[in-house]
Amino acid sequence: MLKNYPLETGWAVIKLKTLTPLWTGGADGEMDRIHETGIIGSMRWWYEAVIRGLGGFVYDSSDRNKENEKRCEVAKFYGRTGLRRQFRLETHHEMLNKPYKKSVFIPSGRVNKKSGWYLPSGVFGRFEVKII
Repeated sequence: MLKNYPLETGWAVIKLKTLTPLWTGGADGEMDRIHETGIIGSMRWWYEAVIRGLGGFVYDSSDRNKENEKRCEVAKFYGRTGLRRQFRLETHHEMLNKPYKKSVFIPSGRVNKKSGWYLPSGVFGRFEVKII
């Protein structure tokens, strides 16, 4: 287990519990472990959504004006070409249940009983994310 330390040490531990299957598949499409890059990609997507929702500027890669890229707070924090990310992320996931091999159907609850979501194989349980 990772211990919680105050932020003065330069890092923080966040304890998480999955509500739906977690899937951060590898190159072969299999969920063999939690891939940190998948967690970082999801965090970046939500960070961009919040920044845009609050009226902030988020660089769009289709923008031909490269000067706009330098104004983007998301790119400053998560990195971009020529600028590395401002943090490192590690996962501790011994408490997760083993990956299951088949898809799970979660019904939407609507009148049409066939509507819902198919989730690929993934893991359930608790895990910790250490941000350095």
